[in-house]
Amino acid sequence: GLPVDLGPVTITEEPSSDEKNQIEWAGKINYTNSKLDLGLAFFMGRQRSPYILSDTPSSLSAVHFSYPKITMLGLEFERPFSNWVFRMDSALISGENTDQFNLNSINPYVETSFALESKINTSFRAIVYPILKNFINFKTQEEVSTSSDYNAIEKQLYLFNRIINGYQYKDQNSMGLRLSYESESLSHTASIFYLKNFTTEESYLQWDYKYVLNDSLELGVGVLNYEGSDQTRFGLLAEKSSYFSKITYWF
Repeated sequence: GLPVDLGPVTITEEPSSDEKNQIEWAGKINYTNSKLDLGLAFFMGRQRSPYILSDTPSSLSAVHFSYPKITMLGLEFERPFSNWVFRMDSALISGENTDQFNLNSINPYVETSFALESKINTSFRAIVYPILKNFINFKTQEEVSTSSDYNAIEKQLYLFNRIINGYQYKDQNSMGLRLSYESESLSHTASIFYLKNFTTEESYLQWDYKYVLNDSLELGVGVLNYEGSDQTRFGLLAEKSSYFSKITYWF
């Protein structure tokens, strides 16, 4: 089972006023010529996925969500080759400690993706990209579990947060594939996105189709599918796998 069974707990508070009213900063500088595109970016704000923290170190009867501050520095590179486009995006992300035990801090990490995109014809487009992630100052599960500095609740909650935030392993390798179709009239569009994490053996699939009837009405259907063990983020979301349909009306 899970490294921690949260069971019936009470969420004692929403995110703090500081977190809800956070001012975020972002910027980007680009250099472009006929052969390449370079970019430098930064972001200072809150992480989008929460950490679950206990109100008391010895009990999980009451918990609250926390969205730690993070800082991101990014590098982007793009180069066209005939009918192909090569892209690289790399980011260094670090963050604040979220509690006094220094167990739920944002481990600094580097994430790099390499994308190869091809426009097969006027309607079809394909993108393949491997994703590499490396965590700095990483604690293994064994190091956390055998540490005498923290009690069992602190250790288990930390390991659970590692699952829902996707950093169970120091090095992680993933692969993404996106196929898209767009008719010449733009009335039909379809796309498939598949992401596989080979390190944690979990995957995510999204398929959607849209049909534009007129300038005011659009119909759509799709599928969301999560797969993985209950020790993975997508595995925890498996019960959320679903089919969906939607109607969009503009007026």
